[in-house]
Amino acid sequence: MPLKKDPTKKFNGAVKGTLQSAYSIFTKDTFKLKIMNPQAPKLQAYYKLHKPNVPIRPVVTYRDAPAYKLAAETNNIFNKLTGFQPAHTIKNSLELLQKIQHLQVPEGAILVSFDVVNLFPNIPLSRCNKHTFRVFRKPTFTDTVIHAKSRHPLSHKHAAFHSMIHRLLSVPMSEKDFNEELCVIKTVAVNNGYSSKLIDVILRKKTSKAVISLAYQGHVLDPTSVNNKKWARIPYLGDLSYKCSRTLAGCNPAFYTTRNLSSMLCNSKDHTDINQRSGVYELTCATCNKKYIGQTGRSFRVRVAEHSSGWRLNKTESNFAEHLITENHKFDPHENFKALHFCDKGRRLTALETLEINKVISHSRDNILNQQLELNRSPLLHYFE
Repeated sequence: MPLKKDPTKKFNGAVKGTLQSAYSIFTKDTFKLKIMNPQAPKLQAYYKLHKPNVPIRPVVTYRDAPAYKLAAETNNIFNKLTGFQPAHTIKNSLELLQKIQHLQVPEGAILVSFDVVNLFPNIPLSRCNKHTFRVFRKPTFTDTVIHAKSRHPLSHKHAAFHSMIHRLLSVPMSEKDFNEELCVIKTVAVNNGYSSKLIDVILRKKTSKAVISLAYQGHVLDPTSVNNKKWARIPYLGDLSYKCSRTLAGCNPAFYTTRNLSSMLCNSKDHTDINQRSGVYELTCATCNKKYIGQTGRSFRVRVAEHSSGWRLNKTESNFAEHLITENHKFDPHENFKALHFCDKGRRLTALETLEINKVISHSRDNILNQQLELNRSPLLHYFE
């Protein structure tokens, strides 16, 4: 049954009321638990092309829902107060193997595996007398990984093989199954331009590391191996990126590629209307072309409407409205509005606004209507002028 109106605004008001009445529960500033520009969660469908009849996987995104931050903080408080640890859940398949590899199975026992298929339980049954483990690959499996000649950092290229070797050493397999899986990994490597010796090197290193870790349990052999490393995100541009990474003092480089499939393929997701998003915007006077740069954590539609209503109602509540009223100039909210950056409220939003203000000032200081122009005069901003 279709709704007559979007209930998101009403629900957001109820969330704000809850936060005001429960201020003694939350140690954080309740302002940080509010969504300034809430959106109704969207249902997205991802096609499972590798399965018969191409079923869909329904995915709902709640990050912009009114109660998203409140629910996350409530869950944190609950876990801290109760020390709750679920007794019947596992982190991953390797933890499952550790739990059941020494389990004694009675003669004639039946294994029941619960799965969810389109929200209906699917319960396959099979008789089980003994646990045996090996790596399973779907019939649609392809041996494609990042090719050896592709323009990617070595850490990205070798990541798939490190994962495969880790699984090989973690799954308790027979010697025959172990060797078969190792042969499959080497085949994948050769088919993608790598040498089979690379797999031997990775296997030898991981085996040595596992033996040392087992021999010195509870002891930290290398203080630098503790998870207190600092990382610097660097675009991968070939050898130049490696040279730049050597100049970093006390930081480890985290390379990322500037081109990927998602940037080249079309995005099939339902796009949110630009006017419903938040970020940095530009307003231009229709008469003299002077510009006003602003930021908002609410929707662009709401903030631009405030500027427009101030001009129409003769209220000088913003510098832009004051300019229109004083100079008797014109403004069209549809033609003279431009979204520059999409971002939530925070320091990044303020930095982006400062960047855009400096861009306008670099061309002509008289062409901007903002009053506070000396927000940040960092020399780095000149690189963006």
